[in-house]
Amino acid sequence: MVLSTRDLGRSVSHPRFSPDGKFLLCSITNFGNFPAFSPDADLYMLDPQTGRGEYIAANSDQSDGFHSWSSNGRWIAFSSKRRDGLFARPHFSHVDGNGKTTKPFMLPQEDPFFYDSYIRIYNLPELLKEPVRVSERTLAEAIHDPARTMQAVLDPAVTPQEQPEETPQQMRRYVE
Repeated sequence: MVLSTRDLGRSVSHPRFSPDGKFLLCSITNFGNFPAFSPDADLYMLDPQTGRGEYIAANSDQSDGFHSWSSNGRWIAFSSKRRDGLFARPHFSHVDGNGKTTKPFMLPQEDPFFYDSYIRIYNLPELLKEPVRVSERTLAEAIHDPARTMQAVLDPAVTPQEQPEETPQQMRRYVE
């Protein structure tokens, strides 16, 4: 067990190792698996060698989650609702050799008001080295292929935990 949700009293989702395997970045929320819907969602950096981890400095008081690593492991892209609490926008932060992040920024646009008027959201910004070479149609066909449909089966041995009465700030003591 690397990071126990039972010990944290919070949900852990979307773990992603840095390309060099030195760090594990994940989303932590009070409950659930969709950080964009949880204002309490934060990003958490873990050193898998030592088991030590911490909330990253790039977090805000709004939803921060759905992250990806650059190919060299020195940058992360993540969605954040820090500007207005409504729209998830892509943010970028540098990661040093110790897993510390810098103040995040949004990619500058030619129109300085672009992000104020663009109403589409960026739930999962992904850093890529080259263009995606599969058409939208091919992806859609693969997703909707009845031969690939699987029925989810819940584990009867797993019982949901009751939510703690603590605030997110109080719960952070479990992982700091």
